[in-house]
Amino acid sequence: MTESLRFLELASAPDVSFWARLAELKLNEYKLSEDPIPVVGHYRASANNFASPLILTSASFDLETTYENQIRMEGEVVLLNTLESMKTFERKKAGLSCIERIDEDVGSGAWVEASSKLNRFVVVCFADLKQYTFYYWVCVPAVKAASPMISKTVEEGAGQDVCTACYEYYKGTKGRTPFWIVEGGGGDTPFRCRGIGEYDRCEKKEEVIVAFVDPSDATGSPGWPLRNFLWFVASSLWGAKTVRVLCLKEEKLGRFSTTSSVLHTVDVPPESGEDKGKTIAAVGWEHNAKGGLGPRSVNLASTLDPKQRASAAMDLNLKLMRWRALPELQVDRLSKSKCLLLGAGTLGCAVSRILQGWGCRKITFVDSGKVAFSNPVRQSLFEFTDCLEGGKPKAQAAADALKKIFPDADSSGVQLTIPMPGHPVKEGSKLHRQTMETVSSLDALVKDHDIVFLLTDTRESRWLPTLLSLAHGKLAVSVALGFDTFLVMRHGCLAQGEKRLGCYFCNDVAAPLNSTKNRTLDQQCTVVRPGLASIASALAVELVSSILQHPMKGAASDEDESILGGVPHSIRGFLDSFEQLKLSSPAFGNCVGCSERVLASYADEKGREAFLTRVFNEPEYLEELTGLTELKRKAQEALEGMEIESDEDDTFGDGGGGGDDDDDFQIL
Repeated sequence: MTESLRFLELASAPDVSFWARLAELKLNEYKLSEDPIPVVGHYRASANNFASPLILTSASFDLETTYENQIRMEGEVVLLNTLESMKTFERKKAGLSCIERIDEDVGSGAWVEASSKLNRFVVVCFADLKQYTFYYWVCVPAVKAASPMISKTVEEGAGQDVCTACYEYYKGTKGRTPFWIVEGGGGDTPFRCRGIGEYDRCEKKEEVIVAFVDPSDATGSPGWPLRNFLWFVASSLWGAKTVRVLCLKEEKLGRFSTTSSVLHTVDVPPESGEDKGKTIAAVGWEHNAKGGLGPRSVNLASTLDPKQRASAAMDLNLKLMRWRALPELQVDRLSKSKCLLLGAGTLGCAVSRILQGWGCRKITFVDSGKVAFSNPVRQSLFEFTDCLEGGKPKAQAAADALKKIFPDADSSGVQLTIPMPGHPVKEGSKLHRQTMETVSSLDALVKDHDIVFLLTDTRESRWLPTLLSLAHGKLAVSVALGFDTFLVMRHGCLAQGEKRLGCYFCNDVAAPLNSTKNRTLDQQCTVVRPGLASIASALAVELVSSILQHPMKGAASDEDESILGGVPHSIRGFLDSFEQLKLSSPAFGNCVGCSERVLASYADEKGREAFLTRVFNEPEYLEELTGLTELKRKAQEALEGMEIESDEDDTFGDGGGGGDDDDDFQIL
């Protein structure tokens, strides 16, 4: 009894690695592009009553990927930017486009060398990368003719000799061709296999059998890839009316099964070939899990570790900047930088959170204090429980808080008191030894990081970090607060040469002293307007991000610009008037923080300890070393030598009478 031949749909099986690779390419390469992405998929013969799907993996994006005993199928992915675009996608046009490309390969003869070209596939998808959900619809287009193909007979099983001959031929092609010709087998004539393009050389065409690597597990329904072969080749090229097809299934060790393989005899109506171009239509869109025509979805959130999701989400926001706003943005320049934050107070907490927003993972806090009850409301990384039992060390508490916010953070805390000028340490004492050890520890920390943020609350505590940052060629940024004013300044670096910008101390003509003595309660606390620290911290991090985008990074001139904008030397803000000024000043030759004499004294390893000991014990020593003492002496002498002259034009009373010279004077 004859009936219409039905073909089993080739189901798709994209695995997790396929979607992960697609998401990576979407973020880093394709961005907003919706151009088709060439890919390859693979299927094989069904085995043990299990149909073979079209398999897509991360290797599908490598167009040279092939596997032994798997049929390679070329295709493309259309990755749309919105779910709405997917709903309105022109499926019919996409299917016909695939059919047209197959038709071109048949017309050019390209299919002869690679009969896998008789089938293609297209994946239409939308990637919701925030929720790790992918919506997709796969189509393996096949021609739908006006008249159906007819199944005349179905014979289960195949002889061992024909299965062996087919296996040997298939093995010789490394399992990469889905169709070939089998002839002979009558009497003492052994079965012989030859390429599908050699049909015209066959003497008894009516006895020819087409071998087909069949992914279908259904006895009466061959796999979907056979459909295009019968249309394009058997009907259109060969002009055959009846075709015998041996649908080969696998058994153990990849050999073809004598019991599962099926021989189909199929009538191909002549009009299907004659009316090609008039009746052609494409079918093959995959059914969803509910059995209807529609897209499927896969949510990878459950397959990802929560920490991986957090890490991917952080990177997502940064990479999206490159899609439209700043395609040239090098997000790794800050995210991969190692940042040292000297101070874990109001500024340190704010700076660290903004650094995390830029994807920075390596953050080290340095602070000597403990969390007090006054801290949590102003310092965003601390909470009430951090204040109990005398308070947790600030540096470690801040580092732990960053890990709670972002588990992949590489944050650490170092409890350390920065040695300062004017804070005496008796030479030879235990405190002296500890201080020198602290200097060595701080030196190693600065050397091991890329960016140093000076966020302490006293002027003298910035002196040693300023010196160390310059000595080790690190980008240093100072942030200082007044009640309603702030300063954000990047320190100059030696690479700037004669045009080196000044450091935090370059505008001073006095060495830093101990500012912690004799302070009232309001002077002991950082009394500032609550919003000031957040504003200054944001500007500091954004200044660094802009500097790192410049080709010269920290050596950039303050007159230059990066793709993020300006790279000013300093920013002074006034909250009372909501104004900001960008100011610049060159390095001062007599600076107590960055002058050549200070650098040379620290660089001298033999004399370093003696140099630092004098700095800590003798506040005036830095002024003597750098020449400030002499400079101020000469200035005083110049001031004393100025003449005081009367203004003879200034008269008092009527008639131009003379006035008292002491009543009005100018310093000339």
